[in-house]
Amino acid sequence: MLIASFYKNIRRCASTKAISRAIDLSSEVRSALETNKPVVALESTIITHGMPHPNNLETALSVESIIRDQGAIPATIGVLNGRIKIGLEHKELELLSKPSASAVKTSRRDFPYVLSHNLNGGTTVSGTLMIASHVGIKVFVTGGVGGVHRQGESTLDISADLIEMGRQPIMVVSSGIKSILDIERTLEYLETQGVCVISYGPSKHFPAFYCEKSGFMAPYHVTKPEEAAKVLFQSNELGIGSGILLAVPIPKPFSIDREIMDTSINLALEEADSKGVHGKEITPFVLERVGQITAGKSLKSNIALIKNNAQVGGQVAVEYQKLAETRKRRVILGNVNNKSGNEKVVVVGGAVLDCVMTLQTDLKADGRSLPGKISQTPGGVGRNIADCLGKLRYSGSSSESTTSFISTLGNDQFGQFLMESVKHLNTSGVRIVDQGRTACYGALIDIKGDAKIGVGDMEIHSNISPTQIEENGNLLAASDFVVIDGNIPAETIESVLNISYNNNIPVWFEPTDVLKAPKPFKTNLWTTISCSSPNMYELEEMASAAGVRLDEELLLENVDGLLKQLVHLAQPLAEHIPVLMVTMGKLGILMLSQCSSDECPRDVLLRPRKPEIYARYYPSVPLSNVTNSLGAGDSTAAGFIDGLLRGLTEPECVALGHLASREALQSPMAVPKEFKFYSADSQTKAAYHEVPLG
Repeated sequence: MLIASFYKNIRRCASTKAISRAIDLSSEVRSALETNKPVVALESTIITHGMPHPNNLETALSVESIIRDQGAIPATIGVLNGRIKIGLEHKELELLSKPSASAVKTSRRDFPYVLSHNLNGGTTVSGTLMIASHVGIKVFVTGGVGGVHRQGESTLDISADLIEMGRQPIMVVSSGIKSILDIERTLEYLETQGVCVISYGPSKHFPAFYCEKSGFMAPYHVTKPEEAAKVLFQSNELGIGSGILLAVPIPKPFSIDREIMDTSINLALEEADSKGVHGKEITPFVLERVGQITAGKSLKSNIALIKNNAQVGGQVAVEYQKLAETRKRRVILGNVNNKSGNEKVVVVGGAVLDCVMTLQTDLKADGRSLPGKISQTPGGVGRNIADCLGKLRYSGSSSESTTSFISTLGNDQFGQFLMESVKHLNTSGVRIVDQGRTACYGALIDIKGDAKIGVGDMEIHSNISPTQIEENGNLLAASDFVVIDGNIPAETIESVLNISYNNNIPVWFEPTDVLKAPKPFKTNLWTTISCSSPNMYELEEMASAAGVRLDEELLLENVDGLLKQLVHLAQPLAEHIPVLMVTMGKLGILMLSQCSSDECPRDVLLRPRKPEIYARYYPSVPLSNVTNSLGAGDSTAAGFIDGLLRGLTEPECVALGHLASREALQSPMAVPKEFKFYSADSQTKAAYHEVPLG
C-alpha cells in the first residue's frame, strides 16, 4: 500500500464532514455505494444549460436508462435549494430541466455561494467530478469536457474542468473536448495536469465532440470496456491521484463534417464577441447558436454522442467493479490458509486502570462497609483485546510483535503501570499526554463475579484524535486487520474507517458500552465495518441508530424469544456488517454472518454486501468458579479474531473465543497473564444450532 495514498486520504478527512453535511444521497445511489455496485456519475449542466427543454429532460432520462441497461446505477448530480443531490429523482430532473429553475452553472468555485444562498445549480464537469470523487464514484459520463478557449494564450480562459481532472482519480467518458475550444492546447494542458488521455476505438484519432476526428492524436487507445477498466483500476492501485479522459468518438451517422462545424463555430464565436458574452456564459451561448446555424443537426449529434458515451461508461463501470471486487477478495484471502500468526493487527482504543472491588458477601447498599478485596489491574477494551491478541498470537520466533496498540495515556503512575502491561506489544502508537489523567474505571463485583456498578474517568480518550491516526500512518497502512473500540471519539472512528476502507483493511468494531455503541452510525461509513461484537444491550443501541427498534423489553428468561428479538435487531445490520457476533453473557453467542458454517469468516469480509445471511446460536458451557467478568467479552472477541486470521471456520473461531473467555473469567485480571491453551493448535468446534431469520 502506498504511503502517499494514505496521507492524501488523511488530508481529505478534515473536509469530509463539512462536504458530507451538504450532500443528500438518493436511497438507490446510497445502497449501490454501500453494496459495491457499479455507479456512474452524470452532470446536470447539460440539463440546465446544454440543451433546450424538453430535449434536455428526455435525454437525461434516456441516458440514465442506458446506464441501467449496462448493469450500473446512474447518479445524476445537481444542486436543489442549496443542497447537493447525488442521484436526482425524476421530479428533481424535471424541475432542473425547466428555465424557471433559474439554475446557476456550478463549478468548484461556485458551491459556497450557491449553497449559502439556497439556489439551484447545474453542476459542470468540474463540480460533478469534485462531488463524485467525495463519495467514491470512479466513472463519470458527459458529452464533452471544457478546455482551453480559442485565444486562450492571451485571455488565459481555461476551463476548471481540466484542473479538476488533474485532481480527481476518476475516468471521464466523453466525446473528447467541445469543438468550440482549442483542442491542441487543451491536450497539452491535460498532459501538464497529469491526466491520462485515451481514445476509444481502433485508432488513436482524438474526437472533437460533434466530429468523429479532430485532426489530433491521443497518446493511447483501447478498444473494449475491459481494457479501459484495467487502465482505471491500475491508476487507482498506483494512487496517482489524477484522472483519465476516455475519448469516445461520436457514432459515424451523427458525425458532422469538420469544415461545416468549424464555420458554424467561428460565426457563433464572432457573435459572442460582438455581444460581449464571456466567461462561463460562452459555452452555452455558442452551443445554442451552433444549433441554430446547423438547423438543429448539432443538437441531434449532441444527444446521440451522450447516449453512446453512457453505454460505454456503464460498461466500463461494470468491468471496473469486477476488478475492484476481485482485488478486495485477493487482499483479504491472499494467505487464508497461512496459520503462522504473522498477520499484522492494529488495535485503536482505550487503555484504563481497573480498580476492582470484589465483594465476599452479598451486596447491601445501606451505607455499611462490606468485606472484600480491592485490586488494581490493567484494563480498557482496546488494551484488553490488544493484550489478549498479543499473547494468543505470540509465536516466540520473533522479538517483534505482530500486534500494535494505538492509545493515549497520562504521564502518571497509572500510565506507567499500563505501559508495562503491554510491553509485549508494539506500543509506538501510544501517546503520552503530560497534563492528562490516565483513564481509570472503578468496578464493584458481587459475590457471583458479576459487575454491578461501574464508574469511569475516561476524559483522556478524547485525545485519541485523527491527528494521532495520521501520525501512525505507516502502522495502519501496513496492517492486515484493524480493531477499534467505542472509547475513541466519533471523528477518530470515521478517520480510521475511511483509511481502512480505502486501503482494503477489514475493521472490527467493539462497541464498549451502550452509550458508545452508536458512535459509528454518526457517519455513513458504518457500512464499511467488517465485524462487530456487541452485547445484547449494545446491539439494541446500534440497531436503534440504524433505524431498527424493539417494541418490548428483551426476553431474558425465554431463550427462543430472546433469539428472535436479537435476530430482528441484528439482521438489518448484518446486511452491511458481514460478521456480527452478539454476546449474550451466560447464555452464549448469537452469530449473524454472511458465511456458511464450513467457511472461514475471513472469506466474506470484503465480498459484495447483501448476500445470504445465516444466524447460528452457540450456547455457552456453564462455568462454576467465576473470579471476575470484566474482560470476558474482550477475550471472546480476541479469541474469535485470532481464529479468523488463521483461516478457521466460524464454529472453530467461536470455540477459541469460548476458551479465551473461560480463562479470563477464572483470572483475577481482565486478561490472564498467559493462556493455557494454544490457539494455533486448537481445532475444537463449538456446538450450535441454526436460528430462523425474520
